Amino acid sequence: MRKGRPSLRDWSGHCTESLREIAEASATKKLRTVYFDTPKHDLHAAGISLRLRHQNGGWLQTVKADQHVAEGVSNPVELEAPVADEEPDLAKIADKKIKRVIRKAVQGIALHPRV
Repeated sequence: MRKGRPSLRDWSGHCTESLREIAEASATKKLRTVYFDTPKHDLHAAGISLRLRHQNGGWLQTVKADQHVAEGVSNPVELEAPVADEEPDLAKIADKKIKRVIRKAVQGIALHPRV
């Protein structure tokens, strides 16, 4: 072993200790996620997913669109907005084009939680 260079044993102990510190610092979060669609899955057919997630004491609405895969990579548009409760709020969707696609797919049909 060269002078001043740590041995493999030194590195191994350091890595194990670092991983242990990361694991202890990581907190487990309990999330509640609800996906919504029409009874006939019209949003899914339009390439849209709409979910609400309860985290940090509030609800966050996420819309994912343009979920095509090109060269093995999915790069969807993802829009998030806080909402008041466990109901989707289409008015909170910032992108006008995506909002229009959703309203056309839904056509006034109530959105329901999907399992």
